[in-house]
Amino acid sequence: MPERIHRKGSSNEAYIIKRLKAKEMRNFSGFTEDDEEFIKSLLRAFEMA
Repeated sequence: MPERIHRKGSSNEAYIIKRLKAKEMRNFSGFTEDDEEFIKSLLRAFEMA
C-alpha cells in the first residue's frame, strides 16, 4: 500500500484562500473598512507563505 504524503495545512490553506477570494466575499457589503483591510492582510500573508 503506497504511503500518502501530505503537506501540513496545504489543503486548509488552499480552501481559506479560495473562500477569501470568492465572489461572495468581494461583493459582500456588510464588511467595514477594517474588515476589508484584515482580509487583504490575510491574503498577503497566505501568498507570502
